[in-house]
Amino acid sequence: VASLTAGRQYLEAIEHARRALELKPDFFALWLTMGCPQLAAGFAQEAIVSLERCVDLAPWNGRGMGYLAAAYYQAGDDERSQEWARKLAGPPGSTIGAAVFYALRGDTDAMFEALDGACQRRDFLAPYAATDPFFEPYRSDPRFQALLAKMNLA
Repeated sequence: VASLTAGRQYLEAIEHARRALELKPDFFALWLTMGCPQLAAGFAQEAIVSLERCVDLAPWNGRGMGYLAAAYYQAGDDERSQEWARKLAGPPGSTIGAAVFYALRGDTDAMFEALDGACQRRDFLAPYAATDPFFEPYRSDPRFQALLAKMNLA
């Protein structure tokens, strides 16, 4: 599903995630896998439902919280968006989820701080920034290229 999302095949990714959830409905990562392409496709309300389930199952998951904050932002609910953004664990630069939230908000400096923090922490999800659709508008920025080089992805 991640490769379908990276390839911008959101509807197909959502369908694959839906089928996987039929087999294992209580696995938080599948709800995150469902919420990501929903969010990328602009289905904010559907993404909120999926990502809330993810966070319910794994309240420690910063990526889920960041994506949920982003979904609320995309849905136009700034109050809930900020509420979830405040719940992100650690400093602003600590998770890929925070980076996605800041990317969708257009807060470029905070997004780069979050990506850099994720790299410094050796977040296993950091390399996905290279193909994550939420970072598309920032790929030509020299700071993005420097982060990719730092991860040996450039």
